[in-house]
Amino acid sequence: MDSGVADKNGSNTELSLEETNENEDEESTPENKESSDDRGEDVPSDVFEGLSIRELRSRCKEKGLAIRGRKDELILRLSRVSEQVPEGVEPSNREPNFSACDFARLVEVLSSIVSKLNVDKLLPSKRGKRDSNGTGPWEEQIPSTFNDGNFAPQPPAAFHKAHPEVHGRNVRYHRSGAVLRKKFNEIKARFGRAYSMWASKFKHDPSKFADFTAGDPSLQYVFDRSHEGSPNILSLMLTRMNIQHGVENPGPAGDTDSKPALESEGADGDSPPSPRKRTRRSAFEDDPAVGTENSLAVLFDCLMSAMKIESMQLANKHVQEEIDWTRRMQRKLRAKIDSVFTERPRKTLSSRN
Repeated sequence: MDSGVADKNGSNTELSLEETNENEDEESTPENKESSDDRGEDVPSDVFEGLSIRELRSRCKEKGLAIRGRKDELILRLSRVSEQVPEGVEPSNREPNFSACDFARLVEVLSSIVSKLNVDKLLPSKRGKRDSNGTGPWEEQIPSTFNDGNFAPQPPAAFHKAHPEVHGRNVRYHRSGAVLRKKFNEIKARFGRAYSMWASKFKHDPSKFADFTAGDPSLQYVFDRSHEGSPNILSLMLTRMNIQHGVENPGPAGDTDSKPALESEGADGDSPPSPRKRTRRSAFEDDPAVGTENSLAVLFDCLMSAMKIESMQLANKHVQEEIDWTRRMQRKLRAKIDSVFTERPRKTLSSRN
């Protein structure tokens, strides 16, 4: 391994003879042969043993892997990455942008496993839980399915008719789990915003969803897939976004001109509220207890505002009184000074006479 490379280059080897023999014995064991056969072209973990934490994290970052965790976890992630990139796929140092076809393929991968896994495993609540052992779905199942050339899903019929050039049948690039998880979070956020705006106006008209995608076919792909073959992908995309509560009270079916009462009037009565404010208000209306609490909170705010205004008025009145008193004293003092200077010359003249 390392010693052989050093001998070929003519440099001094840093491994002793005993360490070299131990490495050769470890490589010759049947267990290691079986594990290397299972991993294919995986990098041996011995290569990374002598590296520091900073160097391991740097290599993980170069390969698109998670950089958090202990040293053994970083070594485990690096050892699972193949040195040889599949034929016809670009190497990692020239990673192309994530195209609409890549997003479509990622959506198909998630659609195939979302019904089999718990949503908490796909959306962990804590980063420590996500990177605890490096064996979650984003480290194994999702990237292996995404990079599998035999996985060739067909796009939804309605989407394929409108966008025949966008599909997820081919592997354009060998992606890591960290990259796929990052791109999933991006499309999840964009789809949540588009779905919220569409649901607040045209929930019963799927043909109007394209008006809120800003020309992004990836969002339309998620929407069409949720209506054709995988309804679970919709719940995955909307989880932890509080969008379901904001679309429970749309207008009547087919009535595209009707709008929720909260949309026609904003907080100040001038402009309509944002989708997030509309969602929060709808949630308060759905729950009587929360609605009562909200009403009390509003009344309390009004009372506090009135008290502040009254205190400010009293303060202004007190300040005005102080100003008036100062002006009166100033006039008295000025009159007294003038009287002193006018009486003094008279006394001097009378004393001379």
